[in-house]
Amino acid sequence: MVRRGWAHATATLALLGVSGVISATENGLQNYPIGVDTVLNAIVPAPGDTQFYNYTQFYTANRVAGPNGGSVVPDFKANVLVEAPRLLHTWGNTLGPITLSSGFVVPIIHAETGLPTRSENRWGFGDVIVHGLIVGYASPEKTLFGALDLSVALPTGSFSKTNIDNIPSATQDHDLSVSGLGILGDDGV
Repeated sequence: MVRRGWAHATATLALLGVSGVISATENGLQNYPIGVDTVLNAIVPAPGDTQFYNYTQFYTANRVAGPNGGSVVPDFKANVLVEAPRLLHTWGNTLGPITLSSGFVVPIIHAETGLPTRSENRWGFGDVIVHGLIVGYASPEKTLFGALDLSVALPTGSFSKTNIDNIPSATQDHDLSVSGLGILGDDGV
């Protein structure tokens, strides 16, 4: 029992050691729907199963902060609602505790933005995220999970520099994410 606890602790520390935050954006651009992969993020469907997930995010702001924290755009306001339905399928063949999954996320976005001179109110689809391959791991006891996700964001719609609200970024993006999850047993190990 103690040996298994040490194995779990070692595997968890190894995952933490290689899962530092790596990010790069241009002018703060974000393709991947924030909020997806936040709850039980490393758990994929059982082999042969398909699972539907739905993530909802509402964001509101009434100012754009400048370098000193003060508002730099007078009378600014933004309300953004995102529904991000996600479908994942884990293929039937496994490699021991390793599974292979794939799926997609189709963000549906409503953005309402106001400036002193004009405002916009738009509905649309965000860039579609295709999970080409998710390599999943589950310990035999189902207490340690890991996932390596290779995804691509496909441009959806068109971007206009004259719009205040641009629902899609209209750029292709390749994403790599590593996630891990440990669930303690009743004995705390």
